[in-house]
Amino acid sequence: ENVDYCIWGRAENTTTYVNGLYTYNAGTSLSYYEKIDEDCPANNLYLYKASGKWVITPVLTNNPPDWQVIAKCNSPQPSPLPTDCGNYWTFADENEPDASIDVYENECPNLDVCDEILAHYWSLEGDTDDCTGPFERWTGQEEEGGYEKYNNNPVLFDNCFYAPRIRGSTYLFFSPYDFRWICSNTTDDMTNGGQCRDYNNSATILNYQLDPAWFKFKQIKSINDYSWSFTEQETILIECTSSSPTKAPTLS
Repeated sequence: ENVDYCIWGRAENTTTYVNGLYTYNAGTSLSYYEKIDEDCPANNLYLYKASGKWVITPVLTNNPPDWQVIAKCNSPQPSPLPTDCGNYWTFADENEPDASIDVYENECPNLDVCDEILAHYWSLEGDTDDCTGPFERWTGQEEEGGYEKYNNNPVLFDNCFYAPRIRGSTYLFFSPYDFRWICSNTTDDMTNGGQCRDYNNSATILNYQLDPAWFKFKQIKSINDYSWSFTEQETILIECTSSSPTKAPTLS
């Protein structure tokens, strides 16, 4: 039985878009795994073996040129599966492997047991804005056409939450292609991430995590802190307020 693979952990700003789920495609002459983003084709990538090594590249060919290989598995041991690469994923123009990369089977890490999250700033004054307070899980059923959007690429929406406001809703979500939390007033920002994201010229992104990173919520009521773009607050705290710890996908 063929499985899909999730690449997770790349936190270098220009290549965070390699994160995400790669689905199996038997192909005609080359079997591969693909990550297709209909909203931003610049995020499209393929995972397959070339010259005996797993590569991540935007092109499908038996021998992609080095300048089109974004990452390569340079494990000294045989690697029949992407999960066998361990911490040996080496990115272009980097001499050392990125030891933070993990490969999961069939799904990416998510907060599927967090029915709600609570966001607040590290502040003695108790400052708040639309990006703080309780947020409920967003499943796409909260707006017209949202459910179809959710089903088309669920990995983009696994960690999305919303809070109703007087003038619509605010959305707090973890974008895998940006590898950071983003606060926005539209679900459109859940897509168009990675290579198509432009924080400086966005009229809808309210705030965002400055340093790409993913932290698990290890236990009930655990809190993680993140660097934040809001000029008056450098740190935001996010708490999982569900009744059980986060289930982690399987690392093979």
